[in-house]
Amino acid sequence: MQRHLLDPVFEGVNRAYFAVPTSQDRVKVTKAFVDACFDHGVEHAVIVSVIGADTRDTVFHQQFKEIEDYVLGRADKPVRLKVGDKGQVRFRPVILRCAMFYQNIYSFVPVLKDGHLYLPLRDGSLGHVDMEDVGACIAEILVGPERFDKRTYNLVGEYQRGNIMASAISMGARVHCTYENVEPDVVIQSLKVTTRATCLVVVTRDIAQPRAALRLADVRFFFLK
Repeated sequence: MQRHLLDPVFEGVNRAYFAVPTSQDRVKVTKAFVDACFDHGVEHAVIVSVIGADTRDTVFHQQFKEIEDYVLGRADKPVRLKVGDKGQVRFRPVILRCAMFYQNIYSFVPVLKDGHLYLPLRDGSLGHVDMEDVGACIAEILVGPERFDKRTYNLVGEYQRGNIMASAISMGARVHCTYENVEPDVVIQSLKVTTRATCLVVVTRDIAQPRAALRLADVRFFFLK
């Protein structure tokens, strides 16, 4: 990304939000955004990351951890102002680690076989967060960023069992769908054939407080590649 191309975007801006792209060059692109914040005097920036980034368990997690380290490593450093720059305005980022987006549940539709949703949940639940809730959090931060400066937050909404997700798919996508528990190897093999996913994340037990932050002890990672 050529940083000068962002000049019109940052004109008159002192706070910004960046949706980290799904492309493989997400680290390079996000770093360019952060650098542009410094070039244009942006004091507050909200960056989206993922739950479990600090585990570095997959390339996916490693990329987001590299992004987080770069962002937080530049916190409190002065940004450049066009007028009256005395080095007193400093970069104050906020990182939002998100669980799987609820809307991604519908990505299961193309891989449904004979109306069955196959997932290795057993008696557990899958955690997710609604994109609209994430958007509301971002808006809240941008309106009054001082309360959230230089912090990292985990965003997790509801935990749903397989039958509830199947019901949601049936109603939302208007397709017949029932849930069936399978072993992880079955799902991994299916996803290798039908998707480009690199990692399947499954919550293995219920959380007493649905809004509580996700704990790594409650998560199993199945690596597809």
